[in-house]
Amino acid sequence: MKGIDILVEQHENVLVFVDVVKDKCLKIFNKEEEVDLEFFNKVIDFGKNYVDAHHHKEEEDILFRVMVDTLGESIAHIINDAMLFEHNVGRMYLMNLKYAIQEYEMFNEDVYKLAIVSNAFGYVSMMEEHINKENEVLYPYADKNLDAKDQDFVNDEIDKYEVNADKVGIQSQYLAILNELKNM
Repeated sequence: MKGIDILVEQHENVLVFVDVVKDKCLKIFNKEEEVDLEFFNKVIDFGKNYVDAHHHKEEEDILFRVMVDTLGESIAHIINDAMLFEHNVGRMYLMNLKYAIQEYEMFNEDVYKLAIVSNAFGYVSMMEEHINKENEVLYPYADKNLDAKDQDFVNDEIDKYEVNADKVGIQSQYLAILNELKNM
């Protein structure tokens, strides 16, 4: 499988995650459910470790680096000022979600419930838009414009990364967490 195909497959998992989190946030907003701290702690875990430490690391360290090094200033601008910026915004949402959970645990006030829901919803909404940009624009651009040598390098490096991650069970661990989230 090509490296970009692996990244797109990971996006499919993240989009399932997006739907699950949006659904939970709407149920809380509509007062159909209460805030489930275990659920939102798993959201942070999945976001930090599958989306960011696994998926974004592959993008940032492999694909984006090759694109910036070989495809010129205009793509470097898009990657640095848009894609990487959005990765950092996602990290900010997760950090704020963590703080909101801690404050809700301490004070059990509605303002912190709102902070939990708004940060979780903001995170997944931003990720959904971000994924659409990558799937519809950035990845096809890379496929079309990277030469065969660079594509082979990206494919080989992502494959190595996936093999190493599989050895420690990253994919299976976080797909299991995704299934838990779907059932909470």
